[in-house]
Amino acid sequence: MLDDGTFRRVVEGDVLGDEGAERVVEVGGGAGLDVLDGSGHVVSRIRTSEYLTAFDLVEATRAPKRDVVVYTYPNDSGGGTFAVVTPDGVEQARWREQPPPSHPAVGRWGEAVAVFYLQRDDLVVRSAHGDELARIAVPSGVVFQSLYAATLASGMVVFVASGGGYMPYHMVFAIDPPSALVYQLIAREQAFALERDGDGRGFRVFARSRIWRYRAP
Repeated sequence: MLDDGTFRRVVEGDVLGDEGAERVVEVGGGAGLDVLDGSGHVVSRIRTSEYLTAFDLVEATRAPKRDVVVYTYPNDSGGGTFAVVTPDGVEQARWREQPPPSHPAVGRWGEAVAVFYLQRDDLVVRSAHGDELARIAVPSGVVFQSLYAATLASGMVVFVASGGGYMPYHMVFAIDPPSALVYQLIAREQAFALERDGDGRGFRVFARSRIWRYRAP
């Protein structure tokens, strides 16, 4: 909930490069995003011509400052569109996907900053510039809507995918780059977050009624 009492999706991070973190907040009607400073004032706006479905922050063109990766749906062909933009709305990359994929997650793929999403039964890995880095088969991926990612100290990338309102399941899977699916588990309940342990060897999945703990060998 924001200070004005409304419920809107928010991500926090350094997008302007000043001393503090900003909040990137969705606006009504899927029309885009506002960037708010620490006092809650709108300092810039990102508007979308297609319906805003998901967004996150990514180190793309101005590291360590972050850009915004925006996923909108549907586009004029019924698919989804990704764009990486600076907080003042300058587009750095754009690509389209057909059929439309899951909501994306951001993280690292080896040395690269990456955007991840499920498309049918594939995990798609793209750079923040839109280049496809990998496409890996993940059975049953097509039924999941949201995706979260974390990279362990070993370089293995772990994911949790969650179903929508009529799909009360989540899927945990792990990829050892460049292409090996090394673990997969589908469990009851939707999941809402993934956190890496402090030492980077394990992680936790936050589901509706419990926290699942995983530890790498």
